[in-house]
Amino acid sequence: MITYFVTGACGFVGHYFINHFKNIQTPIKIIACARGSHAISVMLPPHIEIINYQIELNDFEAVKKALQHFQPQYIIHLAAVSSVSQSWLKPLECIQNNTTIFLNILESVRILEFKTRILSISSSEVYDVLKTKILKETSKLNANNNPYALARISQENYSQFYVKNYHLDIVNVRAFMHIGPLQTTQFVVSAFIDKALDTNQKKIFVGNLDVVRDITDVRDTVCAYHNLLEKGQSGAFYNVCSGRGIKLKNVLKLIFNILGYEKEVVIDPNLLRKQDTMKIVGSYEKLRELTQWQPSISLIQTLKDMITDKKQKLLN
Repeated sequence: MITYFVTGACGFVGHYFINHFKNIQTPIKIIACARGSHAISVMLPPHIEIINYQIELNDFEAVKKALQHFQPQYIIHLAAVSSVSQSWLKPLECIQNNTTIFLNILESVRILEFKTRILSISSSEVYDVLKTKILKETSKLNANNNPYALARISQENYSQFYVKNYHLDIVNVRAFMHIGPLQTTQFVVSAFIDKALDTNQKKIFVGNLDVVRDITDVRDTVCAYHNLLEKGQSGAFYNVCSGRGIKLKNVLKLIFNILGYEKEVVIDPNLLRKQDTMKIVGSYEKLRELTQWQPSISLIQTLKDMITDKKQKLLN
């Protein structure tokens, strides 16, 4: 039986990634890793076994022990401090978590001499956006963008080192902004919707609405991850994005259009980032050529689904 070891299983992307396994017809085992008492609750067919596994991934011995016990064929590394704004407030936490955990996984696989395939998730934040309009995997990187970018570039460097020198099997993803139901208000589009639905507030306080982002539905994103886990070339990098850019002010307008009403929008200086990347738009040509993947869910549909989900939560 094939075993998948999924870090960050109880997170936003982890939920959807594990849910995507329902399309697999053969028996598999999923080790859903989480910190503390968190547990994933996803309805899967009976031929798919899921084990909720509590682990501190910053503990090297704990990681090595877990991998030695479960001996997974695949590791999907989703656990991360992934908020750019939070990385400015807590750079040490961001950098330590996003590098130490990954190194613990790589070193464990190396020492155990496993042939495990690892899916490493990086970010579009690593790109030097001033150098090109449409970002490809060959575009230049800039670790000075923000602490999160610095951590992700370090992760990518570790990946390349272990592939080249220890022959580990690692496929690298650079994920662009992805959104969907269940996403927390720590992320901008989800925060927009919460504020728009808040009947106690007549105004919406926001940060910089002129930034342009390439937005993909999380359900399309995890589909790409599954494709790359199976077909990605070891050591290679792949963008996962929509290939289209939209200003956040226009995303907010779409939310108002769906709701059928508007609120006064006010720029809050406290919500402005210390250093904002004004435009991030990517190309998924390399991914499409390899897997035939392309986004299937429109931004309008994603926003409608997010609004419906949040309305339901308000009723409950």
